[in-house]
Amino acid sequence: APDGARPEKASGGAPPSPGGAAGATRDLVRARAAHAARFDDAATRASAAEPLVPARLKRAVQRRHPRYEGDEQHDAHEFLCDALDAVAEETAARESEEAANAPAARDASAAERTSPGGVVPLHRTLCPTRRAFTGASAVTLTCESCGDASTTTESFRHLSLELPCQTEKDSFSAAPLELRALVARCFAPETVERRCERAGCGGTHAVMARRLLRAPRVLLVHLKRFRAEDASSVPFSRETPGTYGDGNPKSGCSASAFAPPRLTKDSRPVELPETVTLAPFADAAVRGPPTSSRAGVAVSAAADPELPADEAAAATRAYADDDSAEGEAARSQLASYRLAGTVSHLGASTRRGHYVASARVASGGGDENETAAKRWMSFDDERATFAGSPAAAASTLSDWYVAAFECEAAQ
Repeated sequence: APDGARPEKASGGAPPSPGGAAGATRDLVRARAAHAARFDDAATRASAAEPLVPARLKRAVQRRHPRYEGDEQHDAHEFLCDALDAVAEETAARESEEAANAPAARDASAAERTSPGGVVPLHRTLCPTRRAFTGASAVTLTCESCGDASTTTESFRHLSLELPCQTEKDSFSAAPLELRALVARCFAPETVERRCERAGCGGTHAVMARRLLRAPRVLLVHLKRFRAEDASSVPFSRETPGTYGDGNPKSGCSASAFAPPRLTKDSRPVELPETVTLAPFADAAVRGPPTSSRAGVAVSAAADPELPADEAAAATRAYADDDSAEGEAARSQLASYRLAGTVSHLGASTRRGHYVASARVASGGGDENETAAKRWMSFDDERATFAGSPAAAASTLSDWYVAAFECEAAQ
């Protein structure tokens, strides 16, 4: 949205939140809720015609990342990640500041909960983006020569899924790729180069396997539709010399000075189901999304002597006060994530195109004639209209780029 466009307003005459991405997001969510309430009431629907413009959020993110200045097109998934980072970092700073300035009666417990150098455990943080999107997995590397294994934990906030290389046979097939298969590939074991650290082994390859340890409340799925190739119009299905999107040369390749690299879009249709599951990839001790019962709760030093050092530990460490589901109970929660929203890219490359979005919205006190089909809305710049689920639209399959799935059992 242009910087000079009309910004969103806080609902109910409330004063704007403090500056930054977190405050801008909070006000935008409040404004969206107030806007929806007016739209759902036939008596006030006419007053809800003015669109909301997230100009404050864009300015907050571009202060951190000047490349977003102006009105040139940028990658929507990249902007989303930068915005989520900004909200998380600002909220963490605010939590630490509040702990340092807490009244004397609460100084000890607050400082223990947010001490410098540590990360607030996931089930206690007030950060909405961490609570919604953070997941974690165990990554095990097993040497192919001696069988020695080592396991580390990694946090994630989205799954970026590779599309398989297209073969000549595939070019004649109109069948969409299965999202279930793409997710399974993300967790499937794969052989990687790794020198074994065990004395006397000398192995150079290991099998890497992932298992889900903490499930996110909202699963963000990102399709890697854009691929780097040189300007010689070689089909995207081939491995070609060039550079990656960040400008770094591909390993073992040299980019031609006369053929600058570009990102082209893989427009093969990809299935967009109403539900997906993470249950097959869960560890036996998997934990479900955090509940809201412990958010912001301080604990004693005896109960929590040391805060985790990183996000992965904050999401996976066992705490007595973490009442999120565990084991089989968590696995049952992960059996169904329901589609909640999509972002689609219309166009052939990152330099040309247009982004549109769809979201599943709650139906309020609307007209008597409103039906269940109106639970979805489509957003195209300032135009917002009721629509059917994007999962039912064949045109969506070749263009959807990011999708959000909610774990309804954990609501």
